[in-house]
Amino acid sequence: MKTTDILIDDLTVTIIRSARRRRLTLEVHPKGIRARAPSRMPVRDIVDFVTLKREWLHKALRALPERPADAPFADGATILLNGGLVKVRFRIGQRGGIQLSDNTLLIPVLQSHLPIVESARNKLVKWLKQHAALAIEQRVAHYAAQMSVQRTPCHTIKVRDYKRRWGSCDTNGNLAFNWRIIMAPPATLDYVVVHELAHCFEFNHSRRFWQIVEEIVPDRRAHQAWLDSHGYQMYTV
Repeated sequence: MKTTDILIDDLTVTIIRSARRRRLTLEVHPKGIRARAPSRMPVRDIVDFVTLKREWLHKALRALPERPADAPFADGATILLNGGLVKVRFRIGQRGGIQLSDNTLLIPVLQSHLPIVESARNKLVKWLKQHAALAIEQRVAHYAAQMSVQRTPCHTIKVRDYKRRWGSCDTNGNLAFNWRIIMAPPATLDYVVVHELAHCFEFNHSRRFWQIVEEIVPDRRAHQAWLDSHGYQMYTV
């Protein structure tokens, strides 16, 4: 997929192009407006459509719940983990791994050439990626068996630092997931896993695709809504 940000009148719109898409759609999220378009659609057509829907877009933006300002990552900050809020505390001058105790992540940080906050963030991201990889691998194995998805050692599962997506599945069945999904509720992580595995049967978002997803996750819309409402909180680290 190719993405581009453009300014249309007073609206900033992220254009997301896909060769699989057949028509233009608009989405309004807490992080902004997205125009999902076919790969060959002229920008002029997209601009005209957004301009036509300008009044509706402003109304939809006003209807969004007010988003609180992102708190800076620091000692004592809170982050999402498995759908709940946990506090981050730095243990200056201590060695060892990160520990989770009483809804608090204890992060050992040695004095080094890096600022303490940056060192703590780097260590936390590494820890979160490791936990995400383990959880995702387990859930993929579980749902692949449930959905009769044939997977072999040749099929890869990767954890990546995506900016605009939670997961992907290529035409060979290789899967990739945003490591930040470990911050979501476990049931929402499961939805993302099922969503990507469903692409092994339907490499699109057709009615049949959503039927496959809903056979496993009948409340998938609730998980989509959670990601739309809370996704920005998963980028505070």
